[in-house]
Amino acid sequence: MIAMADSKAKKMRKKLERQGMLNPEILRGSWHNVNPATRTTPGLQAKQKNVYNKHKRNHASYGDDSFCVYNALV
Repeated sequence: MIAMADSKAKKMRKKLERQGMLNPEILRGSWHNVNPATRTTPGLQAKQKNVYNKHKRNHASYGDDSFCVYNALV
C-alpha cells in the first residue's frame, strides 16, 4: 500500500510533538459530535409534503361554518 505524503503543516505538527511541545490539534475546539459541513437535501416525501401543503390554509378561521342574515328593506 502506497502512503500519501504528509503536508508541510502536518510535518511541522509532528516535529513539535517529537520535540515535546504541544500539538496545536489538541487546542482546536470541540463541536461535540456535530459536523457543521454535513447538509442533507430533502427526500421525496419531504418534497411531496411541501407541495401538498403549499397553498393549504386553515378554512375554520375564515368562518366557512357561519351564516349571514340579510334583511332587505323594500
